[in-house]
Amino acid sequence: MTGWHNLESMFGAALDALLQRHLRSETDAAYTAYDSRPLGDADEWGDLESFRRAIGSG
Repeated sequence: MTGWHNLESMFGAALDALLQRHLRSETDAAYTAYDSRPLGDADEWGDLESFRRAIGSG
């Protein structure tokens, strides 16, 4: 029984790592849109450059 528990733990850890990696890659892909536009380009929400200045981070 102990061997099964260790195997189950190993597969659980591997699955958790795989899901975390997948989530990080999805998040990175979602943010690539910001890299393709200059910060000063405005859209219906405004522009990121003004937003960063307003919050003091740019």
